[in-house]
Amino acid sequence: MTGALPVSVRRPLTRTWPPLARLVGGAVLGAVIAQYAVSTDGPAWRVAAAAAVLGVVALGAPATARAATLGGAPAWALATAVGLYVGVPETDHVIGVGVGLAAFVVAELTGRARADGAAVVALGAALVWATLQGAGGREPALLAAFGAFGLLAVWPLVGALPGPRRALAPAPLRPALVAAAHAVAAVVIGRRGAVTDERVDVVLFAVAGLAALVIVVRLVTGGGRRARA
Repeated sequence: MTGALPVSVRRPLTRTWPPLARLVGGAVLGAVIAQYAVSTDGPAWRVAAAAAVLGVVALGAPATARAATLGGAPAWALATAVGLYVGVPETDHVIGVGVGLAAFVVAELTGRARADGAAVVALGAALVWATLQGAGGREPALLAAFGAFGLLAVWPLVGALPGPRRALAPAPLRPALVAAAHAVAAVVIGRRGAVTDERVDVVLFAVAGLAALVIVVRLVTGGGRRARA
């Protein structure tokens, strides 16, 4: 793959599951990770939260995988990892996951690898594990970390929103701008979870941050349901 293309139409590497199967499969995987793969203690609701987040990621995985190069899932996952790094108390696991994601981004940009729907779910699973392992029992950090998943969870919604018919950014710049917007949102949301003990405050902040991210990306990409990164 050459250059930073605004969009890539790709044939999936693996067969796409029906939507309900993706949702349930992702939720089960998230619950298993939270229940059995995490060595730190935490609130009981983290199992349900991990199931919900990974279920949503899996549900939208085919659409998320179609975003190309710097604007695609590996770069968004790396941006989420940066948000986790500034938000969770224990960062050793986040650093390890981040290094792997950085290698994936390089491989994607050089055409040596590409993410399909299964890869998107795998990226989400790695981030869920790093989130739970790093946040431990600190609930505000855990809530903010899930909010930092950003476009990995909400990308399929972007094109469904009303907005400008024409993108506000030139096509070659859109992938970088979308990835940068995700990184900023992830860092701001993650940091909020690190500096406050109010859970409601973190939830409201994360919702506002995600809404702002979707609006910015919608303006950058344009094109209604044809929005691309």
